[in-house]
Amino acid sequence: MRRLPIYFLIDVSESMVGDPIQQVEEGLATIIKTLKTDPTAIETVWVSIIIFAGQAKTLVPLQELINFQENPLQKFY
Repeated sequence: MRRLPIYFLIDVSESMVGDPIQQVEEGLATIIKTLKTDPTAIETVWVSIIIFAGQAKTLVPLQELINFQENPLQKFY
């Protein structure tokens, strides 16, 4: 099986509080929603989210697109 890993590197520092992080989340949701409409993407795409605010941390380990949780950044705003 072919895998296409997609890593999102997202700034969650204080400069992103409020509207900026909400806009990032909306953009991420749009990307994921679009990918989930593509049969090839559903079969091949794996997604991970790495956040940073000084240090990097894996928020969502690499997982199949179909298993991706829709609202992982919610706790940052």
